[in-house]
Order: sequence, then C-alpha cells, then structure tokens
Amino acid sequence: MGSARESVPIYAWCLVFIPFLIWVVIDQNDLNTRLFLSLNKHFSNLPDLFWTTLSLFGNGWFCFAVLLPVVFFAPRVIFAALLSGIFTGILSSISKSYFDTPRPAGVIDHSSFHIIDSPLLHSAMPSGHTMTAFAIAFAVIFSAPKSTLKYSLFVCIIAIGAGLSRIAVGAHWPSDVLIGASFGIFCGLVGTVLIFKIPASTFKTYSILTAVVVLISLVNIYILIQEKLDFSINQPLQFITALFLSIHFVIYFSLFIKHQRSLKNHV
Repeated sequence: MGSARESVPIYAWCLVFIPFLIWVVIDQNDLNTRLFLSLNKHFSNLPDLFWTTLSLFGNGWFCFAVLLPVVFFAPRVIFAALLSGIFTGILSSISKSYFDTPRPAGVIDHSSFHIIDSPLLHSAMPSGHTMTAFAIAFAVIFSAPKSTLKYSLFVCIIAIGAGLSRIAVGAHWPSDVLIGASFGIFCGLVGTVLIFKIPASTFKTYSILTAVVVLISLVNIYILIQEKLDFSINQPLQFITALFLSIHFVIYFSLFIKHQRSLKNHV
C-alpha cells in the first residue's frame, strides 16, 4: 500500500490561490459573461450525458458511493474526504447566502445558451458542485499513501471536469466555478490536516468506526434509488451506482463479520 503521508505539504496551500487569481483577472476585465457564453457554446458540442456524468462528481452522495471501496485499501482517505465534505457543505451554505448572486439563467435569455434540465436562477457563487469535487479530490490526494501520487493528476482532471460541467449545463458562471475550486481546495486541505492529527491506527478497515461509515451507505443507496441527483438523464447511472454500492455493502460486512469472529477466536 505504500508509506502514509503524515502532513500536508506547504505548496498545497498555495494551490488555493490559483483559481482565485484567475477569477481576479476575469473579474477585472469583465470577461465573466463572454467567457460563460463562449465556453457553454463550445461545450455543447459534447453529449449532455458526458457533462451530467462529470457533474455527478460534484455531488456528495455520488462521490461517497464511488469512493467507498477505498476503505479496503486506505480507510483514512474516506474519513478525510467525509470531513472535508462536511466543511464544504457548511462553507457553501454560508457563502451562497452571503454572496446571493444570480445564475446565468437569471440574467441571460435562456435561448442564448445551452441549458440541461430545468434552469437554476439563484445562489450562484460559489459553485457547490465544484467545491465538493475539489474538496474531495484534494482530501484524497493528500491523505492517500505516497505510492498513489501517480494518480493525482487523474483525480485533479475529474475535479476540473466537474467544475467545467457546471458551465456546460448552464448552471454557473466561470467566476462561480473558480471561487468554488478555491474554497474546495481549502476545505479539502483543512479536513486532511485535522484527520492527520488523529493517529493513523484509528482508521482500520474493519474497525467499528469504519463499519459505521459503511453502514451509512444504506442511506446513500436509498438516495440513489429514490432521488434525482441534479439531472433526469443520470438516473440509470444512479441505479447502477446503487447496485455497485449494495454489492460493496454485502462484501464489506461479510468480511467484517469474519474478521470479528477471527478476533474472538484469538482471545
């Protein structure tokens, strides 16, 4: 599995400012609307399903379902992602209320750009999906074993894709996505730092604490089956993900029970 990281490198905190500085350039040059319309138009050349699937990686329920199998290899990653996701939800709610800016569909004629599903009008900045995607991505990258560093670029690409998808579906301005990325990176690093303050031995695959987290996946399965996560077109994928999560649940608790019996036999 490779040696574990025990701290977040200093350079990681500098990454928080990159999306913010890009936003400053766009804002100072009044490029937000023109950039949105241009990107939205070009992105519409790709299938809607491509963008809505990427957008799912900014939904906490979907991210949790996809990430949960990591519990078998690096359980601490799950806890870092969960804590970062909680911080993201709180900061997203507070910042959306504070900024209270209109979305593209709230100020631009709907016929002038591509919208997937029902148009959203309010609570634009920051993009919550982008925040979630980047928070979980950076929590995963910096809490995972060092041997997984080679996968960091792929994880970052997924997070960037999730952010761009919010422009493609007509839900957010580029400024919303950039601020969302900046806030998300910050939440991901803070969550990871706090998890590092807890001994790594606390996070074991078959501990009671980890089992409780996996048990929560029953709620996730219900949400995936019963609720629409952002787009109707994604519901078949939700059902597949729910099936995947159900199989994982059965396998995990089968091994968990076996592990507990093994411990009792050695007492």
